Amino acid sequence: MRWSRSSSGSARSWASPTCRMRRPPPASPGSSRLNDMELKSYMDAASGLLNLPVAAEWQPGTLRFLGLAADMAALLESVPLDDAELVQAAVFRLPDEGGSDV
Repeated sequence: MRWSRSSSGSARSWASPTCRMRRPPPASPGSSRLNDMELKSYMDAASGLLNLPVAAEWQPGTLRFLGLAADMAALLESVPLDDAELVQAAVFRLPDEGGSDV
């Protein structure tokens, strides 16, 4: 199974899940992408903080995922948001002990 680029060229072409996937480029040309050493440092610090060791055979996949997550975060952060357009959800509050909802 192979996904192909659309006629407009906007969709990325990816190999099937069983093949090695190429890492997508950073979200925008000006964005700073974490390098492999920074990702490794983050993985080591987070795993130590959580007391959750990452086995040596899992480290390449974990680093690949952290790089992908950083790319996704950069893409989301590159979208400008206007506070006036954001709709906030209602906040549920428990009623007072005395029974009033004020």
